[in-house]
Amino acid sequence: MRQLRHFRRGDGATELRVLGLDAGLAATGYGVVEARRNCFEAVEWGVWRTNRLKGMDKKLQLFCDELRKLLKRWKPDTVAFEGIYHFKNPRSAFMLAHVRGALMACAADFGIDVMEVAPSRVKSMITGSGRASKEQVAYAVGALLGLSDDVPFDASDALAVAISAAMELEGRRRIDER
Repeated sequence: MRQLRHFRRGDGATELRVLGLDAGLAATGYGVVEARRNCFEAVEWGVWRTNRLKGMDKKLQLFCDELRKLLKRWKPDTVAFEGIYHFKNPRSAFMLAHVRGALMACAADFGIDVMEVAPSRVKSMITGSGRASKEQVAYAVGALLGLSDDVPFDASDALAVAISAAMELEGRRRIDER
């Protein structure tokens, strides 16, 4: 794993920038978070929707094109994905694997580290409960980042993944410093 690239703002505080992704075939949420001394700031978030596109290739191309724009604009230290959870429908899992693989390959093209955070770990780190609902996660993310209630669930999930990844990376950094 490469050394994390920290950068400084005008106030001299060290920051870590993480892009969180909540991958899905019809919609993929994204959120860019800057972490500084256990304070988090959302700098951009949104949802990429593919419901008007026909064909897997067109959907994957849209996701990769949009991800490239974000990677160029924000230059994150890490791209974080929510880990895969149990699927009742194997076809859904297979389709999601295509999306995740394409996005991971795109991040790798930029030389950016990719990590996964288990869904229960994301929920636990954000809400205190590994069994929290989407609504509880969205509420906690809004409270942590000072956001309004109109953030779509896909975007709030991606922001939760980014915050969780930043917390894990900061914990690892502290351990490495010992």
